Formats: sequence, C-alpha cells, structure tokens
Amino acid sequence: VFNNKGVTATVNEPSGSSFTLGKDKYYAASGGITGTGVFKLGGNAGGRVSFGWGNLVPKKGHHFSFDTELGIEFVSKPTVALGFTGSVCTQAQGANCSTPTNVSSFPAFTADVATEQAKLQNDVNFLSFYPIVSVGVGWRLF
Repeated sequence: VFNNKGVTATVNEPSGSSFTLGKDKYYAASGGITGTGVFKLGGNAGGRVSFGWGNLVPKKGHHFSFDTELGIEFVSKPTVALGFTGSVCTQAQGANCSTPTNVSSFPAFTADVATEQAKLQNDVNFLSFYPIVSVGVGWRLF
C-alpha cells in the first residue's frame, strides 16, 4: 500500500478554548486557531531482502503448486509536519486576554510546535520498512 499524498488532518479550536502544546497551556484568541498536521510514509525504496520457495508452474504430473515469499522492503523515513494559524494567549494571560499574539510571531509557541513535531517524528521513524508476505497457488489444467 503506497499513498504519496499522505494523510492530512485539521483541528479548529474556537475562541477561548484551551489546549496544551508541548508542556505549555494556551488559549485560542478571538477568531480561534487552526492546526494542520501532515503525515507521509517514506516513498524512496532503499532495498529489499526476501526469501521465497516454491514454483508457480506445476511440475509434470502435478496439478497444484504453491509458493511463498517473506521479507522486508526498506524505504525512506516517514515525515511529519505541523502548522498553526491564528492568535493565542498564554496560560498566564488567561482565556479572555486583551493582547493575543499571532502564532507565527510567538517564539515560545513556535518552539512548542517544533518540540511536538520532533516528538511525533521520533514516534513514527520505525515505519521505515514494510513487511513482504506473498502466497501463491498455481493450477495446471493439462
């Protein structure tokens, strides 16, 4: 299974709602905040190791044959990307703060996004290979 477009998810936090990013608590300011996450499986093949046995062409006198293959396909590591738009208030400012900060110009928020993205990336790095399992059946008519 290969999907080169990946999976995209969007979350919308309405004004005044709280959320935690990294170790910090934030409040969505007027207009809310929108978060987007993109997850893509690795697409560049790096090699394959597999073992198989059997022959799909039945031998003379036999009508059925079976074959099997087991192995691993190595691919590039998957990628995770997070992004946010909108304005937030810190926990110290509270839900009804009068001076919200745009997320793109808020260093602490940007650092929390980077930390969360790195954590997610680390969680999915093991997906850099796919198992190969193949079973076949052959049948000779004559």
